[in-house]
Amino acid sequence: GGFSIFPNPNHGEFVLSSILIPIQTVAVYSLSGDLVAEYHLPNQLSTTLQLNLVSGMYQIQINETHWLKLVVRQ
Repeated sequence: GGFSIFPNPNHGEFVLSSILIPIQTVAVYSLSGDLVAEYHLPNQLSTTLQLNLVSGMYQIQINETHWLKLVVRQ
């Protein structure tokens, strides 16, 4: 899908970017499956997100079809 997170690991602030497919929705889930954050974006190829999350691993779902792993270290 050409999506990336930088930096990863991070402290909850990161840039989510795409090479070709505009980013429309972002959902952040804990490893237990709980939705912890959700964003609706106006077809951006890059966006900076700042999340208030405890340290751990998370799954990010982009446009309801692509998945990335996020590592937060506080």
